[in-house]
Amino acid sequence: MGGAYAVSSSTSAGLLLYFQYCIFIYLHCVSLCLYVFLLYNFVLYYYPKCRSWPKDFSVWQEDEISDGGYRLIKALNTLPTNPEVEDIYDIENGLQDAPKDGFGLLNAIGDFAQGLMRM
Repeated sequence: MGGAYAVSSSTSAGLLLYFQYCIFIYLHCVSLCLYVFLLYNFVLYYYPKCRSWPKDFSVWQEDEISDGGYRLIKALNTLPTNPEVEDIYDIENGLQDAPKDGFGLLNAIGDFAQGLMRM
């Protein structure tokens, strides 16, 4: 009978260690998930607010008179395309007239027609 009692106690001790191990693994996974969740929320919500790049895009031109050798021509909210940059330089250097203020749709159609004629 003493041997049966020893087997019973060792089995219950083994089960107790197994349950402790399972609880440890569970808590470890929960803490890891919480860490990943908090990191994800930081990156998703707070990182875009605290970063300072990219700001406005700017077009510069060499100028020997200006400090540093360059002067700012225009600052844009979006990355300009190559034709836009060429138009900015042409307007600044007097090779092209500045676009007229008016209804945007008609200006867009005119720009489209000019683009087709350039091809």
